[in-house]
Amino acid sequence: MQSGLLLQEILRRQQLEYILVDSDLRIRESTPGAGRYASRQGKALVGQSILRVFDIFSGMQPDLQNTLQNGSPLLLEKIQTSHPGAENHYFSVHILPYEQSLLVLFADVTREAALEQRITQQRNQLNLLTNQLDALLHRFIPSRVADRVMLRPQDVQLGGEERDVSILFADVRGFTAISEMLPASSLLQVLNAHFAVCGEVIGRFGGEVTNYGGDMLMAIFNGHGDQPEHPRAAVQAALEMQAAFANPQPNLSEGMPFLLQFGVGVNTGMAVVGYLGYQTRFEYTAIGENVNLAARLCGLARSGEALATEQTQARAAGLRFAPLQSARLKGFRASIRMSEALP
Repeated sequence: MQSGLLLQEILRRQQLEYILVDSDLRIRESTPGAGRYASRQGKALVGQSILRVFDIFSGMQPDLQNTLQNGSPLLLEKIQTSHPGAENHYFSVHILPYEQSLLVLFADVTREAALEQRITQQRNQLNLLTNQLDALLHRFIPSRVADRVMLRPQDVQLGGEERDVSILFADVRGFTAISEMLPASSLLQVLNAHFAVCGEVIGRFGGEVTNYGGDMLMAIFNGHGDQPEHPRAAVQAALEMQAAFANPQPNLSEGMPFLLQFGVGVNTGMAVVGYLGYQTRFEYTAIGENVNLAARLCGLARSGEALATEQTQARAAGLRFAPLQSARLKGFRASIRMSEALP
């Protein structure tokens, strides 16, 4: 194959067209297909100024002259072009010095550009889906647990580890009677409004609400081992919750038929913190004797009371407590010493 034919075959296979531009930036030679990249269709290219025929070179005369004089190549990538009645195409332009002239190579990159656009679109859709999943996950499980699930889902396995924690239970008093007075939809609205207050307070003191059970909620303090003063934080959260319902904000009472009253119990000690359930459905929580004790204490608390065990009181420095009589709680052989946290 002659060299001229070989060159044409290379240009065809690489989807390349070229023009050769002299030192006055006039086109002196071109391949037949180069005209489709021109801004003014149907005109012969040879003899015309490259600046007039191709809008993409508008304002680039200094750059083109620099390439002529200093041999610095130029590259223009993924330029979009369209003509009436035709689909959009993309091309790239390589400008190289060649024997006192400029060799301008046009490469059709429509396929590559379309693929890149699809990849970008899919990446954006994936990012949107990930953000939606992240936001949804944070509404169902504690924030820091959700972060861990999103970052390292392979580490989320059934089971847990022992930690020194404080457990808080809050339970509505007189809920059975209240449920007889309200339709279920209204009752749900009332509970959600009150739980919103509880959740905000607990989160502010570093706790995590892990479980709801009808009119009861459970929260863990120091679930990740980074709250050295978690007994104090848990008691403060309990006191502030009770204060919020004793002196409600206007937005809580607005539209509510009445305000719910909670009994709150707090206990401190070792518990297993982790994931409970089965392989396709599990939740983050804490289990163990100290968790059960907090729940039993909550059951004893009257409306507006926050009860704490002696373990919690001993480690909640600076807070005030009123000692109460010891009590025998269901499931515990020994009497439990407790006290009421005071504002």
